[in-house]
Amino acid sequence: MNQKLLLILPVFLFQHLATVHCQGFKTFQPTGTNFANPERGYYRHTETHTGNYSLLDEQVLRAYREDEHITQVLRVFYLSEFRETPISQAYLDNMRRDFLSTREAGLKVIIRFAYSQGTVAPFNDARPEIVMMHIDQLKPVIQEHADVIATWQAGFIGTWGEWYFTDHFAQSPGVLTEEDVANRKMVVDALLEVLPQNRTIQLRTPGYKMTLFDSDQPISSNDAFSGQDHTRVGHHNDCFVASANDFGTYLNPAVEKPYLEQETLYVPMGGETCALAPPYSDCPNSLEELKRFHWSYLNVGYNQQVLDEWANQGCIDEVELNLGYRHRLIEATYSTHTKPAGTFSLSLSMVNDGFANFYNERGFEVILRNSTNEYVYRPEVDPRKWPLNIAHEISIEAGLPPGMEEGSYGLYLNFPDPEDNLKDRPEYAVRLANEDIWVAELGYNDLGIEVSVASSNPADTYTGDQYFRLSALSRTNVDIPGADELIVSAGKRSIMLFWPEQPASLERLIERSENNGNFEKIAAVPGKATHYEDIDVQAGTAYTYRYQLVDAESQTPYSIEISASMKQTRFISPLTDGSPADWGAVPPLSTWHEGNEFKSARAFFGADSAYFLLNKVSNYKVYLDTDNNINSGAAGSLQGMDYLLENGQLLRYQDGWEQVKSITEHSSAVVELGVPFSDLANLGNNQVIRSTVVVEDTITLASQGQTVNTIYRELPPDLPSSFDVRQSGTLPQSRLVVSWVQCNTCLGYILERSVDGSDFTGLGDYPIGTTLIRDDDLENELTYYYRLATYNDLGFSGYSGVISGRTGIVLSLEEYRQDAVVYPNPTYEEVNFSYQADLVQIFDLNGKLLKTAQNVDKMVVSGLSPGIYLVMVFDRKDLKMIKLTKR
Repeated sequence: MNQKLLLILPVFLFQHLATVHCQGFKTFQPTGTNFANPERGYYRHTETHTGNYSLLDEQVLRAYREDEHITQVLRVFYLSEFRETPISQAYLDNMRRDFLSTREAGLKVIIRFAYSQGTVAPFNDARPEIVMMHIDQLKPVIQEHADVIATWQAGFIGTWGEWYFTDHFAQSPGVLTEEDVANRKMVVDALLEVLPQNRTIQLRTPGYKMTLFDSDQPISSNDAFSGQDHTRVGHHNDCFVASANDFGTYLNPAVEKPYLEQETLYVPMGGETCALAPPYSDCPNSLEELKRFHWSYLNVGYNQQVLDEWANQGCIDEVELNLGYRHRLIEATYSTHTKPAGTFSLSLSMVNDGFANFYNERGFEVILRNSTNEYVYRPEVDPRKWPLNIAHEISIEAGLPPGMEEGSYGLYLNFPDPEDNLKDRPEYAVRLANEDIWVAELGYNDLGIEVSVASSNPADTYTGDQYFRLSALSRTNVDIPGADELIVSAGKRSIMLFWPEQPASLERLIERSENNGNFEKIAAVPGKATHYEDIDVQAGTAYTYRYQLVDAESQTPYSIEISASMKQTRFISPLTDGSPADWGAVPPLSTWHEGNEFKSARAFFGADSAYFLLNKVSNYKVYLDTDNNINSGAAGSLQGMDYLLENGQLLRYQDGWEQVKSITEHSSAVVELGVPFSDLANLGNNQVIRSTVVVEDTITLASQGQTVNTIYRELPPDLPSSFDVRQSGTLPQSRLVVSWVQCNTCLGYILERSVDGSDFTGLGDYPIGTTLIRDDDLENELTYYYRLATYNDLGFSGYSGVISGRTGIVLSLEEYRQDAVVYPNPTYEEVNFSYQADLVQIFDLNGKLLKTAQNVDKMVVSGLSPGIYLVMVFDRKDLKMIKLTKR
């Protein structure tokens, strides 16, 4: 053998053996405990209604997560009072507050909209055109908060939003014409357009999806998560295991069940049980179907009989643990030693023991971390496609940065939510089902492995293009045009921030200071988002805002700082004086950056005129579809537009654009226009106005390729009907009850009172949901007069007609004879009267009427709690009031 070769061989063997010995191996123990994980498991049902909006409570939501390991709530938004009108701004604002509370609590929502809960015709859902208007209104709210929307149950149609009992989307329950199918598809298409492409909707039955998409072919693995419409439609079953066909969920189980089994590998499946129905609802069948149809979530509160029976039969724990995903590590092989610019390899064996996989996007990161630095590698894998219930391998090989600090690094796995607002929130990261692995404050899974990084380590130099990168702990400063621009619109319920659009690869970190205090981060939004609404604001507080644009390795300087407070004046009333100062509560229709200038367009429809503000523009065109009818007006790209405001002229489309009149145009730094409604012949009471703003021949809308903006016009406040006053039905009778029916276009009520019918004083300013007040402490046997006015952002309604009511006498025991009219007294079960009374009323000591009867000689009182009561006995000649003791 060549002597030179003999000298080289031992060195080669040493290096080879050193490389082999740099590989470590570890096994991991599973855990049988239940814990909170996002977008899976039990959910809590919540709902709210138009007449009495009940906000989600952040502390209650936190308790769901911390005490019950629940990370999702179903939120059903009932819109019963908006069946013929736009959704009120107050309702939309409350929705925003709900989403904000959900995000702060670390949960997500499954949403649904509905109009009614009745199962007897008429079913009182809304007409298709109203549904479409509402979806259009909801679009900005949904898109602002899509990060905390797990999925969207299609809703809108029929009782409970379940598409069966409907007045307008079927000829009768279950009987559909081609027009009905087209209307249903129109709703589904609109929901898919509103939601980002990485979010899904759900339909109530598999048959609905087959019909709407005219196909019985389920989603294939090749199409899954492609963004095509049919791959974004999942399923919910609200009568799970209630019968052989789940109370009509399946019309043809032999076809629909295999279809559903394949579909739910890639789209969400969830719902609730609704009836105890052995053997279908027994454990063996329930577990089989939960697994077969890949259930991710289930109502923990309904049907309680079914859930109790699962507990009795011993499968409830298996259901709780395995709803959705339950990923765990089996073993890992990894590089124990490497070097800067060296290779790091990792092979993981994992299994998902759950019923389903992730149905929304989920990040996957391998992290090397020490006390000062964190390096992240994001393999190009999609955890949504990992197999179910079988072990699978994930192998990576990536390079370390040449300048990586030497030292010992811990090895972690992170499964973050990919949404910008949530990716750094531990509550939204996935915990693996292994013992001693979860780092709650980071949201990381600690593999308990140390990796040595040193230039002296025997390791291969990496030659590929997949690298660990320094995390956002350290960024470089960069300048980006338009990154300094910010304008604010302060309303009575929120403060809106606006800026020019930036690339989607950037993230905008928004900070806020209160009353000149320290700045704190309040939100992170994609760079392409052009606005943010801050609803977590209070009257009397001065807020200052700023933002930074960032990506993984760089950041801009802070923007300018702008201060604002919630609008305190009652009404919005811009003036056409060429100054934008009075437009502070009107949000822009659009914003854009041109050269070195930040420009905007605003519109406001007042009580009798439409106003427009174009900031830093010239050569403008504002098109308006005043009748909200695309079949009238202009054609082509301006289809449906009826009026045009162009450089001081108002024109109407009549087989071409014809001048109506010249309009006053104030221009200096801005163009401000006012057009009386009397000049807009087809406006009427239409509340939806489509608009397009063109400046220098360019449509000003910056995002998503839109060409039309929608303006929601508030109508002048209306007077409520059925304004009435009556004596109280409870004690004291000196109280008067004033009531009315809720108005449609107002935000609140002003009630005034008089003792002479002419000189009125204010009694109260009441919010929109108030329809009854009790006027106490009035004088006896005196007539009082009342009148009512309403208001909204446009002004007052004027006063109603005057109504009047007369008080009675405060009754006392001492004023009446204590004859033995009522016996036995005290009593246990019933009382008798010494004669047949025309009327008997029983009150508690607070004056609340509890029982009443006519033409009786006895009454059953066994339902009353033990205590003292007042009994009033009337006949045609007399009234007696007796103290009754109930034992």
